[in-house]
Amino acid sequence: MLLTLSITGISFCGVDVGGFFHDPEPELLVRWYQAGALQPFFRGHSAMQTKRREPWIFGEEVTTIIRAAISQRYCLLPYWYTLFHQAQLSAKPPMRPLWVEFPKEPQTFAVEDQYMIGIHAISFSLIVIVHQKMTSESNCRKKKILLLIGSALLACPVTDPGVKEVKVLFPGCGEYWYDVHSSQIFRGGRTVNVSVTLDSAPVFQRGGTVVPRKKEAGTCTADQNSMPFSLTVALDPKGSAVGDLYMDDGHSFNYTDKKEFALQRFTFFNGKLLSSCSDNTGKFESRCSVECVQWMGVRERPSAVTAQLSGDRAENVPFTYEEKRSLLTVKGLKLGAVQNWQLEIK
Repeated sequence: MLLTLSITGISFCGVDVGGFFHDPEPELLVRWYQAGALQPFFRGHSAMQTKRREPWIFGEEVTTIIRAAISQRYCLLPYWYTLFHQAQLSAKPPMRPLWVEFPKEPQTFAVEDQYMIGIHAISFSLIVIVHQKMTSESNCRKKKILLLIGSALLACPVTDPGVKEVKVLFPGCGEYWYDVHSSQIFRGGRTVNVSVTLDSAPVFQRGGTVVPRKKEAGTCTADQNSMPFSLTVALDPKGSAVGDLYMDDGHSFNYTDKKEFALQRFTFFNGKLLSSCSDNTGKFESRCSVECVQWMGVRERPSAVTAQLSGDRAENVPFTYEEKRSLLTVKGLKLGAVQNWQLEIK
């Protein structure tokens, strides 16, 4: 139903977490929250006749898992906000069936239980152009659920009790998909059995994308106004990636009346992550910084990583590299979220 609503123009849609009628067992309540947290509209809601179902009623384990799902949702709000900005301009829904992104793959046509979140910002050929310019200028049915959150995240919520593994269709022959929790890489064009536990709901990031998050969930969205960002860069087979971040004040119409907004593009190509303004018509000041960047799919340990603000000298920054996960992490950065800057892997 949500996928149908999405592609017919009702983008801000979501389920009644826990179900409107009846009383779910604790396990399925957890699965409801994990699924709902990856949908555009997220709330717990039920009929007055149902039993109380606050997360803390069912014991510490259930409470902890539900808290984690909600926290991950809040951290991902900058990405959702960017998707709705793009939906406003293009009418492409943030939540979409696989066939929207992969119309030439018939195996995706009947898939109603996976979905994607996000929009693939630009093609690889345009990444090259941008790089050159920057460097020159400085439910509980027995059916698996696979969904696209735009084109960057692939969600596969668990909707049955007692499930130990799920079958995930990874579309796109030749593409890479990364488990957002373990960084494990899966190749597109095949179906894979993926192990799950109660505290895990399969989500995968598409190679070639950059996903912005807040470093912490906070206690409310207002807390996030000054919290730093983290970026997750998932490399495609050519070692490139791209993604956007949209920001405005979050409550007024100044973004359209006074053009008070910022649209920043992050482009990784040839070992360099470039942050650049993607829409010069917008002017928005932000106190937020990019504090952490993670690259998934880095095949070997780099000799150094440097950071450079526009017009400044490049400086070495500390990093960690996990060989088994092919994961490179840089923390402690203070790069302006709406500034031009560059990180280079050497």
